[in-house]
Amino acid sequence: LDLSGCYKLKNMRLGRITDMANLKKLQMRGSLSDRGFASVCQLKQLEVLDIEWCTEISNLGFCDIVQLKELKKLRRNRCNIGNQGFQSVCQLTKLVDLDMGSCTDILGQGYSDIVKLVRLKKLKLDECAIGKFAFSKVCELKSLEELSMIQSEEGEFDNLTLRDLSSLKMLKEL
Repeated sequence: LDLSGCYKLKNMRLGRITDMANLKKLQMRGSLSDRGFASVCQLKQLEVLDIEWCTEISNLGFCDIVQLKELKKLRRNRCNIGNQGFQSVCQLTKLVDLDMGSCTDILGQGYSDIVKLVRLKKLKLDECAIGKFAFSKVCELKSLEELSMIQSEEGEFDNLTLRDLSSLKMLKEL
């Protein structure tokens, strides 16, 4: 189901969406706020969620995502999410594909829980604040096959930091 750009939905509760109990994929780019997101998080069978540009979902509202235990792919780029919201994402242990591009409010210790995503194969952190600590945590994701960190803001990488990449034995694309 693709409801991207349906901006009139943004400030509404989407209670009736929960009637679609078997929905597996949902795209709502730019179409959600906290109220609607709470309803989306009732879709227990959801495996793919694209909420790019949903800037009106707060950190607190985003914590509802922990209810989506079957989620395998999340595209949450260009949204306002900080450490608290990202910690909620890290509770989704079935995730294999995560795009958090341009989420610049996740800082330092906010990346500590990323190691819980043991099934993660694809990770996009383009234009994020990736310092050495965050990079070291990413390098603990042993199942990672694809990693993108284009224009990472804090990019204080040196040879020692890049050596950590050698621990990612499954990495095929950087």
